[in-house]
Amino acid sequence: MSLYSQNETYYRALSYFSQNELSVDGLTREEITRVYRDIITGSFSYDKTSQVIRNSVMGYEILQESPAPEDQAAAADLWPEEDLPQELAPDTITAGGRTYEHAVPWGDKQILYSSHSGHVALQDKSGDVLWDMIPRHGFNKSEVIAAAIPEEDAFVLFSYGDGSTLCMARYDRDGNCEKIAKHPIGRFEIRNVVPVDDGYLLQMTGSTRLLNYASTVEYLQKVHPDGSLGDSITYDSQEEQYYITDMTEYNGCVYLSAYIVPTPDEKKYPYGIKEIAGILGGVREIYDYENKKLPMDKFNQIVKDNFTAVLLRCDPATGMPETFYSVKGSVSSGLSTDDQGRLLWEVETIADTFYSPYTTAFHIGGVSYVYHYTFDEEGQLTGQEKTDALRKFYR
Repeated sequence: MSLYSQNETYYRALSYFSQNELSVDGLTREEITRVYRDIITGSFSYDKTSQVIRNSVMGYEILQESPAPEDQAAAADLWPEEDLPQELAPDTITAGGRTYEHAVPWGDKQILYSSHSGHVALQDKSGDVLWDMIPRHGFNKSEVIAAAIPEEDAFVLFSYGDGSTLCMARYDRDGNCEKIAKHPIGRFEIRNVVPVDDGYLLQMTGSTRLLNYASTVEYLQKVHPDGSLGDSITYDSQEEQYYITDMTEYNGCVYLSAYIVPTPDEKKYPYGIKEIAGILGGVREIYDYENKKLPMDKFNQIVKDNFTAVLLRCDPATGMPETFYSVKGSVSSGLSTDDQGRLLWEVETIADTFYSPYTTAFHIGGVSYVYHYTFDEEGQLTGQEKTDALRKFYR
């Protein structure tokens, strides 16, 4: 690359940093250029990029009292008893002699669909099914419907088929397909879809094994209204791994409910599941080998230190975070709106844990208390409530 070209790219990068209020503190000329290229190409693979974004985002830690001794004792008493309330299965809708898993309001009607049976239907306000069909998008094997997004005179179905292909299809009010766009995406599934002004943001998730680690990989994928793919963004860095639990649009912004775990030191903890590798490594350090006992107070703290719940308020056009809130010792749950129209963020704060190294389904179990945090239309925290709900925690 010529010196002129290098200078031109550098000054373009400085302009981009200035326009987007990104900090250049501590960065060399070469690092500024690399971060700029990493962002505009949608790669987000350079570790300095996440550092720049994090330093430029307004962040607030929500200080939360540790569970009181009586709360921790109550939580310990409930596990592993089976009377702890379990998560309810999603509601189903029966119409026209068929059962559907999802219902999406569309004016005075609603779109019904079943992810795995593949049936999609339109139901009127009296409960009658106007039509029912199975979409045909040209897949050889299975197809899983992930979301139905209503528009003014049409609706859009997002699905993934043959285990590796993303599909976006637009249908009219009579269930006739108007357009199909498909893209190979590898072994990823669509967890959530949020409509934004100029298209859609998809939460993609998949599993991978790199060297000795099993890991969940998540990213956001922009899809344009014509079905073409836009930029993708991931929030992971060399220091932190993000696990997205929910995503929603609220007052023109996209909110992500997620939790962070530290990226394990592969030299110190050379194998395992990335999400809990640091915990399992910590067990080896605190275990009393002489008396064959695990000090549970220290173990509880290791588990809590591993998880931080975060709420990200993001630009809907780019997916770039603008503000975040965090709660230590917790994992994020769902997002919804309360009866006053405020955004409600549900957080599970870990109260008590136990270690189960010989079970195949999980190695770490426990109980969490559920907290509710509310936010106004500007994304400002307006309330905090500890609920009476308890939830099982296991990894």
